Amino acid sequence: MKETFKRNLENYNKVAKDEIFAEEMNVKDDRLEKVLDWHTEKAAKELGTEKQDQEKIYKLQVKKQEIMDDLKKSIALLDHPENQKEDISPLPKIVQSETGDFIRTTDSKQEKITLGEIMTDSEWGMEYNLDSSSISRNIRKKYLIEEAKRKLQDYLDDQIIINESVSTNVHWMKQDTYKRVAGEKERGEIKKAGLIAEKMVRNFIKKLDYDKGIGLKILKSDVYQDVNQKIDFIIHRENRDRGVRVEENKGDVGIQFTINTDKKIVKHKEKQVGIAKSEMAPEDKISDIVLVSMPLFDLKKKYDEWAEKKFPDKLWTEEEKRTIFAGIMNGFMHEDEIKEYLDKIA
Repeated sequence: MKETFKRNLENYNKVAKDEIFAEEMNVKDDRLEKVLDWHTEKAAKELGTEKQDQEKIYKLQVKKQEIMDDLKKSIALLDHPENQKEDISPLPKIVQSETGDFIRTTDSKQEKITLGEIMTDSEWGMEYNLDSSSISRNIRKKYLIEEAKRKLQDYLDDQIIINESVSTNVHWMKQDTYKRVAGEKERGEIKKAGLIAEKMVRNFIKKLDYDKGIGLKILKSDVYQDVNQKIDFIIHRENRDRGVRVEENKGDVGIQFTINTDKKIVKHKEKQVGIAKSEMAPEDKISDIVLVSMPLFDLKKKYDEWAEKKFPDKLWTEEEKRTIFAGIMNGFMHEDEIKEYLDKIA
């Protein structure tokens, strides 16, 4: 994300907090309008947009702040369940058994589900109601945070798209790309094989960290990182104890993921990644960008099954999962490291 854009979002957020507070107190303050007017005019000049574009971005910032406020209230209720309303949620319920297994109930049907699945299934449109009497506060808090992060990321992408698709500081070809992404997002298009594969792989590795504790965090890239820096997702490695020494994490690694193995296309993507790497700045906090080209030949079959079962990344076999994990990590991990991880997830 551009530093100027980030700074303006921070300014908007201060105003948004004051606006929400004033509404809750039922107080009208004309000074807020003047402050907002000043900030949107300033941002429009800095970012090469019209003032009305910045006003749209500000409105989304208000929604983001409302999500944060709701999250704080929901977390506070975890410590005071007596203040919660009667549980009448229509969402599938998750309970934890005495043996530690998580059980999902849908339409009177019960089945086991892992913690990783609970935390990532919303990516495929499935949300849950976590039982407060059997599931720990810590897990329920993590779930609330994951859901909030997903919604915040969605609004942030909308804000970036609005700015980058009209800014005179952005090349017209990049503007067109952002407009195309906006159209796909509005139509809810995720049927493209590459986008499905990217989401499947990202969720798969995220599940592994929740379920196996592999020490790899997956961060979803924002739309600016995707379009400008060719990063589909980011892998963060925690510091690792390797015997007598601790290996420090030297920075997050950006992954450009493709299922296309055509030599010409791969070469073109390698060139794009090379350019993106040369333009990286210290504030990006990315140590490297790696292109991973991996054929997933049965992706269409998995997607067709997903239409019925909802979760395509759960349809991979254990052998497929190991192959995919090794293929992703091969670009920036040593073979012995990969083997250590594979032994964990076996």
